[in-house]
Amino acid sequence: MNKKFSTLLVSALLAGGLFNSAYADTFANVEDAQLNEQYYTVAIGSTQLEGNFTVKKVNLSNGVVGYQLIGEDGKALSVKQGDVTYDTFDADAAGLKFVGTNLYYQADGTASDAEAAYTLTAVAASAQTADELKAILGNGFGLQICYQETKDGELAKDDKGNVKAPIEYSNLKGNVFTDVLYAERSANGVVLRQNNKDGKQIVLLKEQWGSLSNSLAEDAGYKFAAVTEKELETLQDDNKIKGTEFRITVPATVSGEPVEVVVVTSDTDDQELVVAAVDGTYYLTTNVDGNDNAASYTFDKTNRPKDNTYVKLGVSNLIDYAQFKDVVWNISWEDEDEVVKVAGPNPYETWVPAAQVATAYPEGQWLYTGGTRFVNRESGAMTEINGLRKIDGKTLVFKGNDGTYTFTKAGVPGDVTIGYLNGYSDDALKQKAFRLGTPVKATGDTVYVARGAEGALYLSNEVSEAVEFRLTKQTWTEGDNTVDIIKHFTTYASAKTESSVATDTINFYKYYLEDAATGDVLAYDYTNKKFVLSEDDNDQYSALVFKNKDVNTYNLLQGFEYYNSPYSIDLLKPAYNDDRELIYMTADPYPYDNDNNVTIYPFDYSSKIYGAHNTAELVSAESAYEFVQNDLFILSDADAMQYVSEIQGDTIKLFRHEDPNYVVYEKKGFLGLENFLDPTYTEKNPAILADNGAGKGTWRPEYLLAVDAEYITDGWTCPFNPEHNTTAWREEHGGHCADAVQDKPYMTGRYLVALGDSSIAAVKAGEKDIYSYQTYGGEKYYKLAFVPAVHIGDSLIIASTNDTIDVVSNAFDEVKPCDFAFHYTDASRTSFTIETAYAEWDNAEEEIKYLPGYLKYHNGVPVVTKQRSEAEVFELEVLEGIVPTDNEEITVEEGVSVIAGNGYVEIQGAAGKNVVVTNILGKVIANTVLTSDNQTINVPAGIVVVAVEGEEAAKAVVK
Repeated sequence: MNKKFSTLLVSALLAGGLFNSAYADTFANVEDAQLNEQYYTVAIGSTQLEGNFTVKKVNLSNGVVGYQLIGEDGKALSVKQGDVTYDTFDADAAGLKFVGTNLYYQADGTASDAEAAYTLTAVAASAQTADELKAILGNGFGLQICYQETKDGELAKDDKGNVKAPIEYSNLKGNVFTDVLYAERSANGVVLRQNNKDGKQIVLLKEQWGSLSNSLAEDAGYKFAAVTEKELETLQDDNKIKGTEFRITVPATVSGEPVEVVVVTSDTDDQELVVAAVDGTYYLTTNVDGNDNAASYTFDKTNRPKDNTYVKLGVSNLIDYAQFKDVVWNISWEDEDEVVKVAGPNPYETWVPAAQVATAYPEGQWLYTGGTRFVNRESGAMTEINGLRKIDGKTLVFKGNDGTYTFTKAGVPGDVTIGYLNGYSDDALKQKAFRLGTPVKATGDTVYVARGAEGALYLSNEVSEAVEFRLTKQTWTEGDNTVDIIKHFTTYASAKTESSVATDTINFYKYYLEDAATGDVLAYDYTNKKFVLSEDDNDQYSALVFKNKDVNTYNLLQGFEYYNSPYSIDLLKPAYNDDRELIYMTADPYPYDNDNNVTIYPFDYSSKIYGAHNTAELVSAESAYEFVQNDLFILSDADAMQYVSEIQGDTIKLFRHEDPNYVVYEKKGFLGLENFLDPTYTEKNPAILADNGAGKGTWRPEYLLAVDAEYITDGWTCPFNPEHNTTAWREEHGGHCADAVQDKPYMTGRYLVALGDSSIAAVKAGEKDIYSYQTYGGEKYYKLAFVPAVHIGDSLIIASTNDTIDVVSNAFDEVKPCDFAFHYTDASRTSFTIETAYAEWDNAEEEIKYLPGYLKYHNGVPVVTKQRSEAEVFELEVLEGIVPTDNEEITVEEGVSVIAGNGYVEIQGAAGKNVVVTNILGKVIANTVLTSDNQTINVPAGIVVVAVEGEEAAKAVVK
């Protein structure tokens, strides 16, 4: 018996199906034709064994014949005693006696010497239900009408002595069963239709083939027809219908053949489908049913040449679905009305107009999973395409139960990023800004997302009004692991693996859209049902997936978290390695926790943005696969800088955007910001040198800001005699000495630094913290100061401590208190915030950590805050012909000042105190006791450190 019979019929047979009570046998009564084919039930005494069995004849030694009972699983009924397995029975015994033993098989599955009579009862054929028939091909079945080849009046056999397989009739007149059939339940059997539930109904007419009268019974020879509902009504009204119901009976055999096809009639005997031959022409017709629930007109049953009708369940041109393995497919379907649709990703509506599906990307691509099933590469939606048959002259175009299906190769499965915005590294995204637009098909124009008041968004035809967005990948963190990639896996049937399955992977990301000018993030306003720019950059619902619909054209999916009262669903699931470390997120379908009959499809449950052109706003559709107009977006490169660049080496003036009269300058060594209209500050010098920092030529150049700066290219230092390095000695001797070594070119000056580390050090030492302001709420703001330093190569050497800061390495990973970047805040690229480093003490690591910091104007003083929202907005002017010199003397302590001049330092207010002057290498230039409160000491040009007794050392730049 074949698997179809095994899976579809056995349960019905055991539950009261048809049995022939007269068909009771022992091995001796089993005919050769029934060996290995007919199914039997086996009873021992009054106990029937579970399952059905075929009988296999075994030729043993010395001419002895035995029999085996083979179950539906292909295994022989047996008993094992010790190391011996018994499975062959004596042909002549009254019980199931094992050959060569005195042991009998018992009803409880054991063996003993107790003889127990047995009975083999042939399982009778079973009339098929509509559901059983449709299950054969998924939603239909087929009938192959064949004949058995004969030779010399007997069935022909092959070289191995086996009866040859039946051959399907060709050019069979009146055959309306050539295509897939659809079965519907009826009172006395089934109603048959061609192709599908809407196809023509097959009926038996009262009209007979006149030429067949001599070969069939008198009440026989009727014609079949396929008719529409209207035609059927007319035929019934004219009393021309012989029968409309069929009984299709499958024998309880391994092959499930031959099948009996009978038309149930009400006026005469039922009619069995047969083939009649007249002068070499074959006609499909009927003869009187033999009423034995079996095919009555096969050659081997009657041994009459005219009786040669052998019907099988099947379709002769059914394709081999294995050809779909290991290929990514686009699938289209043309129905009987010639309407063409394509297979799309929606789990609840597979076939949609072609314009709605991007077949070049995963949403329109399918993989074969086995049987007649296909899975969408993106959504994970499944569809079945049953009963595909070959069409002569066509390649990858097949006839289905309800139309024509075309398969187009779209690639091969693998690990891919196609179909989604990909390819940008984190650093590349930081360097780019994008405009977001939506195309207007009617006009061919693009309208852009623009910013209105208070973060409101609108659509504008003016590209100059477009928001310039910066994209940042969303991340997920567990423990020490942070990931940003999302993966979707699809298992498909493969001919290339031992397991016969393989996995396809697509990779994508979610992105925050941040206004490059303000830092506000695209977020959904649930109250007003529209998208806005928000200061809340932690809103997870603003992260978007860019899903390709065309080249550089996207659907924007509003995330993968679905909220629907009373339950919330996290559509993304974390994936871990063997060490329980987070490695990525997944977006695969899964059973809903509250109802396992419901499958959650992450892509389908995500929503998408569309441009409501009537209100010129961005709104949200409930499902990514819901068809809405204006859901396409174009992402174009804004080609705009986000940071001030091209001022390296320039002398600049910094002032407040809000009031340009408030100017940044050096104020007694600290950074000051005052109204230069005030006469007190009119003569102050606002010039600051923008020295090269990290990131020159990149998206985020940083600057070292200095005053009193000088570029030294011809410096010489005598390593043996400090006197030789003094200006006086060199003027007297006409230059440097013979032992002097030329210095590498460097920049000297007083460089601006944020004083967070000094503040932390003072607090930890229990000293007065003069380097910060602290609010009533405990928030600290750090002052900034200009400190003597040398910028040589990639290093900034702080003169007071000899600390060396690498100002170039890790430029985009670490912020430094001496580096400053100017981040534009407007599309016109005129105003900006100033970014630097904010210091915090890490108790766990017991060290200072630097966070992003921003210059803030607090109570009249520039300070560093870690809150971006508090950042002051500045503008700059490049100064020509103005040198960034110091404005005032350096105050070491109240009453003590150091003034640097040309070849000297002047120390005021320190009479009677010892002073030591050294160069940046630590060599002593002068060591003396001051005799007045206004004393000058000659020193060589360059940076010197002046240490007054009892005071903190100060640096000065001597020309």
